[in-house]
Amino acid sequence: MEEYHKELKMAMIMANVNEDEEVTISRFLNGLNRDIANVVELQSYVDLEEFLQNLMILKHAYLFDLLMFLLVYKEALFNSDD
Repeated sequence: MEEYHKELKMAMIMANVNEDEEVTISRFLNGLNRDIANVVELQSYVDLEEFLQNLMILKHAYLFDLLMFLLVYKEALFNSDD
């Protein structure tokens, strides 16, 4: 997501786009995977900076949940006796 934000920001600079943060946030959301965008839209934020901070928190929470799942189910996933 950080890379996507950088690419979006660079494209806007190169195209000389100057828009409200609400429009930028909307553009960012439209570029995200729909499942991720649905979760992000449920978060509250005041400005673009807070929006991006919330996005990073969600990303880290997702990665943590995935890691915990793998740790809990690693025996079943990787040591099956077929």
